Amino acid sequence: MSKISVLDFWTKYSESAIHFRKHPELPLKLNLNLFFNNYFGRLCLHNFDIEDKNHVKTICKNCIHINQISLEHICDSHIGILKGQVEKITSTKYQVKRIWYNNVCNIEFNAKEE
Repeated sequence: MSKISVLDFWTKYSESAIHFRKHPELPLKLNLNLFFNNYFGRLCLHNFDIEDKNHVKTICKNCIHINQISLEHICDSHIGILKGQVEKITSTKYQVKRIWYNNVCNIEFNAKEE
């Protein structure tokens, strides 16, 4: 039996089971913020910054799980879902870098080199 990381599991789940719906009258950044703030039921507040298809960032603030022992697995689940949707929307595979400090998580999605 092969093992898969929590991040990879949720990335794959997100790509296949979650269906992001873009409102055509709104910019993608606002669409992503609204979708994920609602999807996660106020788990945290998302603020996406899309430089280009190769560089997508989001800042997550006010995480309600900040003091939990299993925070790493919660973060990996959250980031996996975000990653799956961003990869699906942009048709690009990303490497993820997370910098967490003082209840603010900066997540960078950088296109993988092929």
